[in-house]
Amino acid sequence: MLSKIHNEMNKMICQYIQMPEIKELVLSFSKEQFKLNLHWSKLTLYSHWMFEGKSEHIHKVAAITELIFLASDILDDIQDQDHLSKPWMKHSKDTMFNMILIMVLSAISEFNVINKQTNTISVNKVNQLIIQSIGGQEMDIKNRVDSEEEYFSMLELKSSSLIRLACYTGYSFSNHNNENQTNRLDELAGLAGIIHQLENDINDIIITNHKNDLLHKKRTLPVLFLLKHSNEFPIIKDYYDGEITKEQFLEKKNEVNQIIQDSGCIEYSKVIQNLYINKFDELFESLEAVSPWKEHFRDLVYTTE
Repeated sequence: MLSKIHNEMNKMICQYIQMPEIKELVLSFSKEQFKLNLHWSKLTLYSHWMFEGKSEHIHKVAAITELIFLASDILDDIQDQDHLSKPWMKHSKDTMFNMILIMVLSAISEFNVINKQTNTISVNKVNQLIIQSIGGQEMDIKNRVDSEEEYFSMLELKSSSLIRLACYTGYSFSNHNNENQTNRLDELAGLAGIIHQLENDINDIIITNHKNDLLHKKRTLPVLFLLKHSNEFPIIKDYYDGEITKEQFLEKKNEVNQIIQDSGCIEYSKVIQNLYINKFDELFESLEAVSPWKEHFRDLVYTTE
């Protein structure tokens, strides 16, 4: 199954990219994505099969989804300076922005081709979900979050939109879905996006030698908790306000990590995450979909990667 999707990705890349050097570069990124078990394309497949979908195009559709997510992952890594060992992090930002454009435009072009044959998917909706995700990413990198309400609005845009996209491309090609059930699946996808991002933000609050949200002055849920109680933890506010430098902050790394452990910010964030998990579980039970694909979908969105 995954090899078939990977082959479809590579065929698409070869079809739309004529310049040999660029083609080889994007093919190498596709190969790297294959090592991650094509997580996103499986969401598309399960969302198709759980509504009794039998489209002959579904593996190509899943490959298109994976290509869009690959472009999104590359953009995210560049902006966050994360996963530095990935092949796309070994090239200039200018080159990679060009590659991202090529991948997204190739994917949208292929959706248009399939839609002319099937008239099943709204390419405008696909574009809208991509744009929403980029809007959320812009809020994130600009740190335009000052409250929990703004934080969750950002997650809805940045994380939930993409998971909704993966699901939408799957169920759109099924003739057996109904609006009530697909609306529930859209809501489940939104909840899954928030649950995943909360997991990432909880894991990234402790200062280590790897990616850390505090050092980048991100405003995640645990950070908002710390800033809300800044009278108890003035060093956090001082760093975010520019009163102390990054180097001075790092000198107090052990003290800061102890503050994080003692503050309750992790426990608070986990309580909020559990509220979303409980809501997901309750809604999932009411989803009318075919087994085992329904259960595979749940297991997949509960897997943090």
